[in-house]
Amino acid sequence: MQKPGQKVDLKKTEAEIRLTTGLDEATQQEIRIARKADQTTQQELRVPTQTDMEVGLDVGYPSDRMLDSFIDTQTGTGNSTQTGTHSDTQSDTRHKTASGELSSLEKHHDPDGTMGCDTCQGDLTDAIADQCRINVGDVIASRYEIKQYLGEGGMSAVYAALDKVIKREVALKILHRDLLVRGKGSLLRFQREAQALGNLDHPNIVKIHHFDADENAQPYIVMDIVKGDSLARRLVKEPESIKFTDIIDIFVQVCDALAHAHERGVVHRDLKPSNIMVVGNQVKVLDFGIAKLMSEDSDQELQLTRTGEVFGSPLYMSPEQCRGLKLDFRSDIYSIGCVMYEAFTGNPPFTGNSHIDTMLKHVNDLPASVVASMCDSRYAEKVDAILLRCMAKSPNARFQSMSEVKTALLELERETKGPVERLKRKLELIRLKVGAQGKFTKKMIAAYCTAGLVVTGLAGTAFFQHQNSIVHFDFKDATVQHWKELDLKGQTEFDAGNYRDAETTFRGELEMAGKLKNRQLRLASCNQLLDLLNAQAVLNPEVAKSKQYQEQVSKLQAELARIQREEEGEIAALKQEIATANTLSLKECKELCNGGLDSALAFSDGGRHTDSISIAKSILPIAERLKDDVLIAKNHQVLGRAYESARDVKSAKVEFEKALFIREKVLPKDDPDIARSLVHLARLSSPAVAEPMLERAKNIFSRAFSPSSHQVAWVEQQLCIQNYELGQYRLARQIADSSVNKCKGAIEVQTSDEEKIRAKQWLVRSLCYRGLSNRALLEAELKKGVKVANKDEREAAIAKDFCDALTYAEELNPKPNVTELDILTAWLLAEEAKNLKQQYELAMSKGENVPLDDSGKAKILNDARFLLARAIAINERLPVSEDKTKKASDFYEWMGKVSRALLDFPFAEAMFTKAKEMSDLTFGANNPNSSSIQTQLDAVLRDSGKSINKLR
Repeated sequence: MQKPGQKVDLKKTEAEIRLTTGLDEATQQEIRIARKADQTTQQELRVPTQTDMEVGLDVGYPSDRMLDSFIDTQTGTGNSTQTGTHSDTQSDTRHKTASGELSSLEKHHDPDGTMGCDTCQGDLTDAIADQCRINVGDVIASRYEIKQYLGEGGMSAVYAALDKVIKREVALKILHRDLLVRGKGSLLRFQREAQALGNLDHPNIVKIHHFDADENAQPYIVMDIVKGDSLARRLVKEPESIKFTDIIDIFVQVCDALAHAHERGVVHRDLKPSNIMVVGNQVKVLDFGIAKLMSEDSDQELQLTRTGEVFGSPLYMSPEQCRGLKLDFRSDIYSIGCVMYEAFTGNPPFTGNSHIDTMLKHVNDLPASVVASMCDSRYAEKVDAILLRCMAKSPNARFQSMSEVKTALLELERETKGPVERLKRKLELIRLKVGAQGKFTKKMIAAYCTAGLVVTGLAGTAFFQHQNSIVHFDFKDATVQHWKELDLKGQTEFDAGNYRDAETTFRGELEMAGKLKNRQLRLASCNQLLDLLNAQAVLNPEVAKSKQYQEQVSKLQAELARIQREEEGEIAALKQEIATANTLSLKECKELCNGGLDSALAFSDGGRHTDSISIAKSILPIAERLKDDVLIAKNHQVLGRAYESARDVKSAKVEFEKALFIREKVLPKDDPDIARSLVHLARLSSPAVAEPMLERAKNIFSRAFSPSSHQVAWVEQQLCIQNYELGQYRLARQIADSSVNKCKGAIEVQTSDEEKIRAKQWLVRSLCYRGLSNRALLEAELKKGVKVANKDEREAAIAKDFCDALTYAEELNPKPNVTELDILTAWLLAEEAKNLKQQYELAMSKGENVPLDDSGKAKILNDARFLLARAIAINERLPVSEDKTKKASDFYEWMGKVSRALLDFPFAEAMFTKAKEMSDLTFGANNPNSSSIQTQLDAVLRDSGKSINKLR
């Protein structure tokens, strides 16, 4: 056996290759020619180390498009480079086998980790150390202060640094200076990494901020710093901590990241455990240093590979990568299969005595079954099937996209839940036997905890704050209606600041949602609990620092992640069905299309706009092949709604126009679907164009249903919005009155829950716009200096409209359009809080006494604080947008006003400060809104006796 650093006879290596490969004669002839060239220059090889193979990027494999080129394992083509050590391999680059022995590769570890210099056979690292050294405290490009050395590879070193301009911690990747004098290849590859990352924006891919050169012309990349453990380190240091389901979760996220990269034409080419970072529950894919941009022309590719190097990490390289052939996205699929194999078994699929041996195994051998190596062998066959397809020798035989790999993993995850479901059923029997009349009591909580989980899988989380509570929830014959009643009870307690009772109620409803196996209810329950925890953290920031709070938030986020994965599994399964539609009968095909479009609409309402658009687009060609105009029109209508929800107004309008055109051509002129297309198109059109469309839709609905139907109320609501935005407040109020009355009547007479939900949706919006119109009219009169005799009554009527709208909005849970109704609910909570503060001020101006709570403070003001805390918590959960930041500023400002009225000056100061930060983010520094907030902040400081100048 060869030893580390031993010189290898070239002829002997050629013979070994010829005996073990089974390569054709032409390839063997290429090898002989290359060997002869190497012998002419008297070059010899040393046996590569495990570290070399781990780092991958640190080692160039001369190829000239041969595996053909397994002939040479030195770095570069006659130029030695520093063999760096990746930050994840510094401590321990070794992989343990199933028996705990070190792999054969590890036995070849080069102790000094360096390569000899071709010229003097010395240590090249020492020769260039002085000119390349960067020390802690150095400032790069007059901006980035080096804080810590993190690690390095053959091409670059990575440092933790402080961006002195924006006071942000970043990672600084700096190209080794010695590589600049060796030609443009390394610089181009470094630049390509920046270009590849710059094209990517995904939560599972490390984000690049800047690419430049410092004052010494040394290139660097600024990127997010990722604080966590690499998968490589966890596999070596903590293999027992990685559960089967954890592995699936990790690689589902990796698939998401790589699917995003592939969609943007980027092939990673160097996937390995050390390039996958695990930060809590999130995964980050790193190091696109040798990524291939599929858009590159042949000249660019030649410029980057003219040295004849094959780049990658031999333990994880695809056969075509080993052979120096042209690569596409499927090379990454092979590599991810290799990494998954190691995660499931503890060992790479192939390990040889050298780079050559390992690469030959990738080309010729099949990986061993995982059965003998997996701790949990129940799913070994399924895992084998996924891995073998990923690692097929021919790219055409593999999964053809990362989305397909992800789908297979999600299906595997669903299978693992079978035993858990059986255990849940056993627990249900225990509960029914122990509890009188199926009551959920303290004794049952103990039984659940003893069994190790709760129905929802949130083990040990039934009562984190209030363990002495005894809960009496009747789960026997539970229905969605029972869940809704429980949810309303919890929301009422939440709004009143009864957090202890609200938490108990929400946890009960989460249990019930689990029993009902209703994902929509589970999602709503998790969001309620998350809002409750965050509202408490708003009112008492110390809560957020507690271990209990952090654990609870983490568990709820994990449950939300599970729900998201379940949705993704359904989406993947639906896409798979759509892909095989040509095998179905005509009737089955139409049913699939209609059901798929209904699902797409539901996914869009739930905020998954991209998936909704993707599904609808994939169904459209099928509908067109069926020549079913009604189905085609429905497809365009669903696409329009998905685009509208995604704020792509231009695309939405195009789809609605197509839907309307087809429907008017093939449907009767009074068909309600024509009216629906008219309303949606009108919403995106100018008032002059929209008004006749809405009037026509109103007439169609009146004839199809009745003049007092909620469908007519929906059209009136749109007319109300149009007039309100035009400043026609009296007309808007008049139309809103009509819409409110129709919606209330429809709720009374409708027998269908679905129709009642729609009527309540329109009622909430109509009440809001009636209140807004009345407020605008009152403000206009006050602005003119007109004495308004009934001002208090009118303000009370406005407040009542908003209060009623909030009541109906809270009844709409689970929400039919989650994000839109969450935004509306948060705004209505804040409006109610403002109304309470105004009531307090009115009472004080009249010299009336106000009720006090147990703390001796005005109860009405504390109630306002509770409402604002919930509004802030809901807003915090919403997707990032300018509107979200703007509303956050408004909510924090009002929290400051209420707290100042309560004489809680420290909290008021904190809230006004937060409000100003949000305002500055939205409108820029020193804007009028921020100036107004600053004035209020100054007043608080004066009230509390602080020095304003000192704070500023």
